[in-house]
Amino acid sequence: MGFVRIGSQMPGVMYLPGVLGGVPRKFRITLMHPSKENVQVMEELVEQKVFRPVIDSVWPFDDDGIKDAYKKIMSNRARGKVVVKMQ
Repeated sequence: MGFVRIGSQMPGVMYLPGVLGGVPRKFRITLMHPSKENVQVMEELVEQKVFRPVIDSVWPFDDDGIKDAYKKIMSNRARGKVVVKMQ
């Protein structure tokens, strides 16, 4: 089982993958600067199925949808991104 050590502000404190949903899993952190070129590269990777975004649920942009999306996030049971769709 892997461990994640969080920054120098909390020396010696180890967190289990519970911060990632409570289940040991492989993950990779991807950082990018938002630019047109980077978004196009990410789009190509998604289309080629090299990069697969994990979406847990999609909610409408209304009062009930926002409340339900917030409840989902706060339940710590989301297994991917919680999306609020704006039309």
